[in-house]
Amino acid sequence: MIGTLVKPLAFACAAALTGAALTGAARAEALDLDGMDLELTGPPFVAAESVSILDIADADFGGFVVPGFFQGIDRLVVPRVELNSADGETFNLAYTPGDTGLSFATAREGDRRLELLFDMDGGGMVYGVFVLAEGDSLDWILTGATFDDATLTLWQVQAKAIAAIPLPGAAGLLLAGLGGVAALRRRAAQAAGSGM
Repeated sequence: MIGTLVKPLAFACAAALTGAALTGAARAEALDLDGMDLELTGPPFVAAESVSILDIADADFGGFVVPGFFQGIDRLVVPRVELNSADGETFNLAYTPGDTGLSFATAREGDRRLELLFDMDGGGMVYGVFVLAEGDSLDWILTGATFDDATLTLWQVQAKAIAAIPLPGAAGLLLAGLGGVAALRRRAAQAAGSGM
């Protein structure tokens, strides 16, 4: 009886501690890409429909659960993407063919959704949306709880192109300046002609 109460109590304490850390790190519910002058370059290059995100280590390690480690496998059970965290605040991303990156911005919406921005080692940025299945909680990702059917969708991100700003007022100023110069020359020419 006591043994059956100890495990849930330990899980609850660990969840409370990791949840406090994760909630403190994520101050916003969503990342404002527009406010950061960033934009998506196109459709996702890893889509939630194409991978299953599981919190298991690679099969070479026996397929055991690793808290904070999520691996995306395709239908052929080939790993395509990995997301892991040691503290529930900063996340590492790795995807084939070997690109890796570290999160520098995180936002949490509710109990199951994270938005992440990664600075990739090979250059560039990646925006990711990580969503746990209904009934799972982000508070549990470091506790050893089991998850399945989570999704991770990734997009390439770039700085917004700065549009050329039309200056119609500058053309008017230029014309006014040229007109003023022409008027001064005419006046000077008239003064010189009347002085003869």
